[in-house]
Amino acid sequence: MDYLVLAATILTFLAVVAFNNPHAARAQNGAALITSSELPEQVSHAPFDPGLIRARIKLANHRL
Repeated sequence: MDYLVLAATILTFLAVVAFNNPHAARAQNGAALITSSELPEQVSHAPFDPGLIRARIKLANHRL
């Protein structure tokens, strides 16, 4: 009985490794990496308004 549990554990481990291996190989492709110079500039479009900030805080606390 212990051999069956051991065999099932090994088969499950091998199945997980075999399933995830192609994804890991694809994710490590150097051609798909984006450098920091290629990223768009981070721009905030929200105006600075203290009333909006207070409303967001109240909304986050569900006290609106």
